[in-house]
Amino acid sequence: MSELKKLLPGEKYTTVSGEKIIVSPIPFGKTIDYVDAISAIMQRITGSGLNVATLLNKDSSIDTVAIFKVAFEEVVNLMSLVLGKPKEWFTESIDFSDGCALLEIIIRQNVDNERAKKNLKALTGRFSSLLQIPFKSSLAQAIAGQKSKDIQPERSNSLQKAPSSSEK
Repeated sequence: MSELKKLLPGEKYTTVSGEKIIVSPIPFGKTIDYVDAISAIMQRITGSGLNVATLLNKDSSIDTVAIFKVAFEEVVNLMSLVLGKPKEWFTESIDFSDGCALLEIIIRQNVDNERAKKNLKALTGRFSSLLQIPFKSSLAQAIAGQKSKDIQPERSNSLQKAPSSSEK
C-alpha cells in the first residue's frame, strides 16, 4: 500500500468539522468510471443550456455553484468515486464550503494535471499515427480478401437477375 501512496500522492484536507481527508488522484484502473462520471456531469451542464466555458471564472477557477445547481447528483457520484465515501457523507457530514474545496482538489488533480495532459496528448498522437499506417497483417488481408469474395457473387447474381432492356 505504501507504493500506491508514492505513485498517487494525496493532498490533505481538513473539513470544518475537523475530519482529515486525503484526496488522491484516481488510479488508472478507475479511469473508465471517472470518465463516465465526468461525462454525466458534462451532459447535465450542456443539457441545461450552460456553456462549459461560462463555468470558468476570470481567475480560471471553476464556478462550482453553477455546477452544483445543474448537476449536483452527478458531482456527488464523482466525488464519492474519487474519495471512496458513501453518497450520504456528502449530504450529511460536510458543508458547502468543504464540498466546493474537495471538488476543486479533485479537478485539479485529475483534470488540470499538466503531467496527465501531456501524457494523454502523447497517447492520442501515437494512436492517431497508428491508425494512419496501413495494416499489413496477412490475417487482415486474408479476411479482407474473403469478405470481397463473399460480396462479389452477390453483386454478380443481382446483376444477372436484372432483365436487360432487350428482354422486356
